[in-house]
Amino acid sequence: MKTSELTGGRLDYWVAKAEGRAVDYHDLGAHGGDFVTVVDPEQSGWVSWSPSRSWSDGGRIIERERITIAASKQGWGWLAYTGGYWLNEALQDFDVEEYGETYLEAAMRAYVASKFGDEVPDA
Repeated sequence: MKTSELTGGRLDYWVAKAEGRAVDYHDLGAHGGDFVTVVDPEQSGWVSWSPSRSWSDGGRIIERERITIAASKQGWGWLAYTGGYWLNEALQDFDVEEYGETYLEAAMRAYVASKFGDEVPDA
């Protein structure tokens, strides 16, 4: 599956894999959606985790990995970049660029792409 097409629980699954966490993917069907659970050593067990939809989960990764986010030129959605820096109002030497409908989705796609490339196996 293309990293640029990952959404929801599938995207969260690959973020967990990139983080080296034990992860389970759960698909509740058309009406229930999908989500992942990860082992949380602080809580001694499995917890729901959604870095592509929750700032408390995804925000730490954005900050730690120094992921840069900018509004897309089309006026909707977001572009996320890893490994770059700003020089004279232009992004330089970035490794990965990914688009997302939300800020978190773009950032987590960029993070997964920086770890696994443009494609990942199905979860």
